[in-house]
Order: sequence, then C-alpha cells, then structure tokens
Amino acid sequence: MPAEDCHTNMTSGVSSLLPKCGRLSMRLSAVVENEVSPSDRACLLLDIAREQETEFEELVHGSNERPLLALVAHDNMKPLMATFAKSYQEQLADFRLTGTETTCSMLRSIGLTPEDQSVPSGPLGGDQVLGGMIANGDIKALFFFRDPLSAHVHIADIEALSRMSDVYQIYFSTNYRSAAAMLEKLHEKLCDRLAQPSGRAQRASIVVPEQMADLANVIQSAYKQTRQAAVKAALEKNA
Repeated sequence: MPAEDCHTNMTSGVSSLLPKCGRLSMRLSAVVENEVSPSDRACLLLDIAREQETEFEELVHGSNERPLLALVAHDNMKPLMATFAKSYQEQLADFRLTGTETTCSMLRSIGLTPEDQSVPSGPLGGDQVLGGMIANGDIKALFFFRDPLSAHVHIADIEALSRMSDVYQIYFSTNYRSAAAMLEKLHEKLCDRLAQPSGRAQRASIVVPEQMADLANVIQSAYKQTRQAAVKAALEKNA
C-alpha cells in the first residue's frame, strides 16, 4: 500500500494520544486480535521501527546510559561469537552488554564488561528472559549466532525470541556478516551522536515518507475505537 494511502485510510476519528507507557503493546494487541487490517499491518510495523529508532537516538544523545546489546549463540556457534567479540572488542566496549552466563564469562575473558545480571541458557528459559527484556524496551539490538545445521530442543523459544525482535523492530542479526554490519552501523551512529552538539539534527538510519509521520497517532486512535466497540458489545450481550 502506498504511504499516502496508508495515511489517508486511517486518519478518521483521531483523538487524544494514549499515555506513552503501553501504547506499543496495545497497538500490537490490535494486530493479534485482527483489529488491524492486513494491508495496515506493514504500516504499523514500520511505525514501530520509527519509534524504536527515535528511542535509540534519544538514548544515545540524551542520556549517560548507553544502549544495551544482547549476544546469544548456540553451542556450535559460540566459537564464532567469541571471534566476533574479539574482532569487534573496541566497538562493543562502548555499549552495555548482556547475554547468558556462558556468554558473559566469555566477554569478561577478553576484557569486556557485561552487565552484572546475566540470563539463563536458552533451554532453561534464557530466550524467554531476553524476549521479555525486548518487550520492556531494555534491549535495543540482538546478535543471535544461530546454528542452522543442528536440531534444538527449545526451538519454540528460539522462534519466539526471533519473533519478538521482529514484533518490536529492534536491530537483529543472525550471522557473522550481518552482525558485523549492524554493529558498525550502531557504533557509527553512537559516535556521530556523541560528537555533535546537543540539539543538532541528525539523519536517521532508516528512511520513511513524511506522510507517515503521524501514523502512530491514527493507529492508536483506531485501536481505542475498536476497544471501545468491543467493550460496548460485551456489555450489551450480558445486559
């Protein structure tokens, strides 16, 4: 759907904004409950990507706290992740880092300083813990060195973690080359933001049409209307 059509089809009945807390999960709930048409779902995810990018920029530019990156690897891919961490140690050192206990131990062994609180291994719930951190907005990028040639007993958790990365539109890579490209981009963005005077505009790393600037507002309005209609229908049914 063209951007202008996406914008036009959802602009009726725009009301006051929802509180910032919970807006994202509420809009995603509308997708799950089929309250957003298939043609509008791509627009919704693009809008979420815009919000994540804005939050990343605000975190980099307006806070002393650096963005949190998560590193995960299946057993056969741990040597590859270790090679990646050693090769990009200088760039990784400029971010906050987290991962499983095994990953955090590896990071410490090469001189990096991950967060004190690590997560369990994948089969013991680590993927679910990371998914929760993504949903809470804590993790801004996930480096997942997946083993594509082995079976995994916790495949459902792996798929759920990947889905959370897509649902919340965070930076997400699954192999060495994409991880390297993603980290270089994030580090370049971090350095550029820190080097510029406060308040100076920066070019975003994702580009979307100007017509979609207020897409979040109209999607939130449509969601609120559908929820009100659902509540009214339930009350009438039980009257």
